[in-house]
Amino acid sequence: MNATQIEQAIAAFQDKELNTLWAEWKEMAFEHSNRPMIVLAGMVKSGKSTLANAIYGKRDHFASGVVRTTVKNEQVEFGNAILVDTPGVNANDEDTQEAENAYKHADMILFVHNLVDGELLRQEVEFIQKLETYFPEKDGFWQRVVFAFSNASQVDKEKLPVVHAMIQKQIVGLFGREIVSFTVDSLSFLKGQEENKQLLVQSSQVPNLVAYLRTAVERGMEQGGELTRERTAGKQEQMAERLQMFILKDEEKVEAVCSELNTLQERLQALESAKQIINGKKDEFSKWLANYAFPKLEVERVYLGGDYSSGYSYGSEYQAESAAEKHFISRFYEQAMPAFCQQRNRLCGQYQELIAYRTNANNPSYRVIAQAEESLNQTRERLTAILAQFEPFRLDDVAIDIKARPGEPDRWLMKTGPYLNDGRTGAFYEVDSSSWYLKANVDTDYMTTYKRGLFGEKEVEIYNYTFRDAVRDLESDLTSSLKAVNHEVYSECRNVFSQFCREVDKEVTAKWAELNNQLERNRAASESASIRLQKQAETQLKHLEETRLLQAAVLKL
Repeated sequence: MNATQIEQAIAAFQDKELNTLWAEWKEMAFEHSNRPMIVLAGMVKSGKSTLANAIYGKRDHFASGVVRTTVKNEQVEFGNAILVDTPGVNANDEDTQEAENAYKHADMILFVHNLVDGELLRQEVEFIQKLETYFPEKDGFWQRVVFAFSNASQVDKEKLPVVHAMIQKQIVGLFGREIVSFTVDSLSFLKGQEENKQLLVQSSQVPNLVAYLRTAVERGMEQGGELTRERTAGKQEQMAERLQMFILKDEEKVEAVCSELNTLQERLQALESAKQIINGKKDEFSKWLANYAFPKLEVERVYLGGDYSSGYSYGSEYQAESAAEKHFISRFYEQAMPAFCQQRNRLCGQYQELIAYRTNANNPSYRVIAQAEESLNQTRERLTAILAQFEPFRLDDVAIDIKARPGEPDRWLMKTGPYLNDGRTGAFYEVDSSSWYLKANVDTDYMTTYKRGLFGEKEVEIYNYTFRDAVRDLESDLTSSLKAVNHEVYSECRNVFSQFCREVDKEVTAKWAELNNQLERNRAASESASIRLQKQAETQLKHLEETRLLQAAVLKL
């Protein structure tokens, strides 16, 4: 980067301190003369301007008088150097600022103190401390400062050595430095020069001061602007330090953005895991629901009970068969339907208990609802555990309770009293006529009785009967009819239960979708934030790299 590019880059920072440092560096590097600069410094009315005239050899070149006259830096050529007169620093802020602009570029400081004031004033001591800061190092300042104690003619000759020594001792005590100093009288020098009185000229000590300054200038010329290089290097280091502050801030910003990006990536991964959990639990519940069947009750065999045999009470086989028919019809055949209806009603009642919703673990609909709510609760707990670390993410409340309830079974299933009169149930009762059951199913037996006596003759044959097989056939048909009823009732209840399961599945699916929608909205927001942060990171990294390049370029100036 050249100086123009560096200046443009520094201006882009819009940093007042950095711009000031650059302006000072540029002034030192490009605008300051390559010739050494001797700058007179001192308080108002210390005799700077009069001494400057004496050094220059002309009385009125630099304005001087009993009031403040120097308000701007004024310079003249002094051999290979430039002699600069400055305003007194204790006049006002504008004069002080004007003087400081010269001190920043001074190769040598000629500090003028009015001997009439005696020792250095407190303001002068503070002023010297300030002058030290305009040089890269304090040693550099003390190597380049010369003290001129002016107005010597206004102090008794006997006191001059004492005052001079006292000031030197004061400086050693305050700064720990030995100084180069001259006791001068500028007005005596100018008068002697004008009147051609060499004794007056020599006694003014101005020629000795001038000779010292010329020697110092020649020595400075041989060093080839070393002080200027030190000063510009110091400004470069200050600019580099200032830029380092921006670099550290940029690095902190990049680190913060990268940390936020990493968190977003972890969040996106967690959201993907959460989505897989939802899909997994959804499939798990659907599979469970598909495999869960409405229970079918077992039908017990219909038993009519009772005695289906007789004693030997009948005189003929016909009488026995007639009695058997009456017995079968009155005791079994006519009681078959009440027995069947009783068992049928009990069976329907059991199905009613199953199909109706009960808070009982054995109730099918309760188990379905409980399983659905448990599945949703487990899902929510797992999602919360995964996503809780990513503030401010929070799952909105999702109602876990299932509103669906099984519909009531058909009216004919609820009212079992008129069941047999319902046309739909006629096919269930497949019972034949009593004669059909008795046909070939009545067994008769007889025995012969004999009269008492030695030659007892046959008295009579008596008969009995049994129709066990007829009863068994009737019970078998009743059981078959009850099984047919069981099949129909089960089918109706299963249809009702299946409809209920579909409603539950629909409601649970909506809740899965609600959770998924929350995740999707958060995923979209996270991806948008990630894209924004990536662009921000790229911009910040680019700015960081440009600042580092600028810092390197500044140090290479």
